[in-house]
Amino acid sequence: SKTLMRPVSVLIGELGSGKSLAAERLLQEAIGGARRDPEAPIPVYLEATSVGRRLSDSIRVATQECGDIAHRGALVILDGADETGSGRARTLLDEARQIGIAWPNTSVIIFSRPLTAFSDLEEARWMPALSETAALQIVTRVSGQPPTIGSVASWPRSVREAIRRPLFAVLMGVYLLHGGGSTPHS
Repeated sequence: SKTLMRPVSVLIGELGSGKSLAAERLLQEAIGGARRDPEAPIPVYLEATSVGRRLSDSIRVATQECGDIAHRGALVILDGADETGSGRARTLLDEARQIGIAWPNTSVIIFSRPLTAFSDLEEARWMPALSETAALQIVTRVSGQPPTIGSVASWPRSVREAIRRPLFAVLMGVYLLHGGGSTPHS
């Protein structure tokens, strides 16, 4: 759609919080929008570790067969900025800011685990943790049966906190599905 978010956003989340899934869903939504509207921004997905020397060059290469980026703009999803190291991640952020100013109708959304380079950004947004109820719903869906209130209460705090990230809720469900007799300590 023509309504884009701010020119640059940084979505930060811990391991297992669903960042990559959010990036993929955002890309799917943008692709659907581009199919419905040939003037919509061009959807671009880049893994930060595959970005060449300049982000703008990588975006141009990715969109060269998709239309005029200067006219249509782009919705750039840059996943895994943390995997490039703090210095490179900061450089990518600075380049994204320049692109957001220079290219009309263009937004760059950076997905990352927490980094010092991203600690106090105006553009930063944190992936929210699941509520305990939502986490237990995932555990139940995967395991096929709800854990008892007593068993949940006996889980170490670290486990109860970890399952508030979707990946770990799924892992706990798999553990219980396969007859996990004792509660994991972490």
